[in-house]
Amino acid sequence: MESITNEQQATLRDYLRIIFRQRHTIFATVFCVMLVVFLGLQFKTPEYESRVRMISIAKKYFENTYFKDSSDYRSTELTMSQSEMVKSNPVLERAVRRLRLNEQPLDYEKSFATPLKALFVDMHTKALEKKLARYPANERDQVIFRMRLQELKKKVKVEQIKDTNLFTITAKDFDPVNAAKIANAVSRSYCIFDLEQQLSELQQRYGEKHLIIMQLKDNINGMLEDLSGDSVSNEEAIGPASVKIVEQALVPFEPAGVPNSLILVLALFLSTCLGTVLAFGLESMDSTIKTPEQIREYLGFSLLGYLPRVRVLPVKALSLLHFALKVFITVVLFLLVCWMIAVWLKLDKDNSVVKFLYQAVAPWLKFNAATVLLLLLVIYFFLSKAINFLIKLITMKKLIIRRRQRDSLYLQSYQNLAEQVLVTMKGNEQRSALIVSTLPKEGNSLITANLGFYLAERIGHKVLLIDANTRKPRMHKIFKLKGYFGLVDILKGTLSLSEAVQNLSDKLSVLPCGKTQAGESALLNLAKIQEVVKGAENSYEFIFIDCANLRNYKDSLVLSSYVDTVITVVNEGQERREAIKAALAPLKERKVNFLGAILNNRTFAIPKVIYERT
Repeated sequence: MESITNEQQATLRDYLRIIFRQRHTIFATVFCVMLVVFLGLQFKTPEYESRVRMISIAKKYFENTYFKDSSDYRSTELTMSQSEMVKSNPVLERAVRRLRLNEQPLDYEKSFATPLKALFVDMHTKALEKKLARYPANERDQVIFRMRLQELKKKVKVEQIKDTNLFTITAKDFDPVNAAKIANAVSRSYCIFDLEQQLSELQQRYGEKHLIIMQLKDNINGMLEDLSGDSVSNEEAIGPASVKIVEQALVPFEPAGVPNSLILVLALFLSTCLGTVLAFGLESMDSTIKTPEQIREYLGFSLLGYLPRVRVLPVKALSLLHFALKVFITVVLFLLVCWMIAVWLKLDKDNSVVKFLYQAVAPWLKFNAATVLLLLLVIYFFLSKAINFLIKLITMKKLIIRRRQRDSLYLQSYQNLAEQVLVTMKGNEQRSALIVSTLPKEGNSLITANLGFYLAERIGHKVLLIDANTRKPRMHKIFKLKGYFGLVDILKGTLSLSEAVQNLSDKLSVLPCGKTQAGESALLNLAKIQEVVKGAENSYEFIFIDCANLRNYKDSLVLSSYVDTVITVVNEGQERREAIKAALAPLKERKVNFLGAILNNRTFAIPKVIYERT
């Protein structure tokens, strides 16, 4: 019932949000489908079709008893049987010899194929030459002739025109001129074959010297001279046979089949539809927190505020550089592999693709293949590390709130968050809060620092920030403090609270974590933590504590017992709802007081122009 209600409440803006949020899925689907279709078209050599229209009248040049009953009646079965005779060996063998199809080069298709298809034509040709080399020289021509005959049978198609005595002979070829010649030659060869049948029958009946027989031989010889496939006059094309050519084949202007441009347009449309379906499917399977409403619905927390994802221009440039580096390494490795395959298969060096591969990998061929591979991997490793370090450094500087920072959406979000936290904590008479995340790298350290900075410097409350993250302390890095002493020293008893706290201003103070060693996180179990918090409450209005994440560590379970409330940080679209609930379950079992949740890195998928009009 709940799902039905949600579907009924869905608006156009909700659907647009899904489409824009899953735009990468749609783009990837469109790109993959278009790439596959484009490569498929590259493997397809355009073929031209030329068509001859013929009629079967079932009336012989000379009336005889055998055909007397059928002279005035034409059955569909007879028409179909005659049309099937077009593809018989006697008819097609004559066309192959006269057009010299058996003398065509084995790589005849290569002249009309794309460079990518030409590679496979070369491979097929080499395999065919190896196969032909097994035959003796006197048999090789016969094998090639039979191959061309079988190819011609596949290229020729005979179709009956419904409810008529007409049928068509369609021939295909990569060359439009040859397609027309093949269609004309096959149709005339069939007419000759029909006359030869009549001649054979009449010779048995009347002998060689009969006038009709001599006329038939003259007609056959005349048609043999016109078997080149070129166009002839309509009178010569009709001929005296019982099958007559009604319309000769013409040279086609366009390749047969659907144009490539139309195929690409259809592929674009269908891939967009497929991508949209996949986007909605992935969205329905995605169980992460993506909106503020889902925090209330699935976690049961009130939303204290959200922080938008900040996109920094230098970070974008570095990310693109990192992506370009990955693409460069991948392309170079791919070209090297393709070149090695081309060398292994001994492909034709004159092929344009092979030339391109050679020119692309020529600079790398000066070195050993293992050396090149190792060099590329080392370059990629160090450059990736350097780029990632710069991205983190620039992002950190951009996300830290400063005193002179101008108003922005990011700063406005912290203003709303600080005011909400302030009102809620004051209303509940709470002064200390533990800010914790369910996952690592959720940004709770940065949120703690910025929230405390805003409450102290912009609103004017006295705030203490405590870095209790003994695993990976970051507060001293954010504020550029000396992190050699801090909370750990207080827990050891070597320093007091006033000695360990570092004052950044009259309103803001920071207690760093201090220098920790392996195993010292157990110090958090001591009750002295409570003394630190209670002592800080005497000097500060608000205390915010940062600690390690809930998934990997249990420090927050100890700290939660000594604070007034807990604030949880959830990153949009990072973790499943069930995993977040499981991480928060131990705190709920202890009946910890949750102040609310902060939605970090929130994205606004719909562009502002579209959002305002929907």
